Amino acid sequence: MGKKRRDTERPLRLAGEAVIGRLGDIATKLPDEVIKATPGIPWREVKGMRIIAAHAYHRIAHEEVWVTLRDDVPRMDEVIKRWRQAEG
Repeated sequence: MGKKRRDTERPLRLAGEAVIGRLGDIATKLPDEVIKATPGIPWREVKGMRIIAAHAYHRIAHEEVWVTLRDDVPRMDEVIKRWRQAEG
């Protein structure tokens, strides 16, 4: 939807924060074998962003959330897809 729209529509910002929180929550539940098999994903940072999104609203860096959603989430998706294909 684009950054300009996200910046002006609070529900879109909140949705982005929710996605970050959900990804972090999932990361906390992954088995160690998945974490070790996907070193291209900064799991510690993913988990850390969940804590901020869930508990420290005043510390949310909205620009960082935007960059994470735009750049990092698609890269994570690719790493996980490659891992799943290798496990397949």
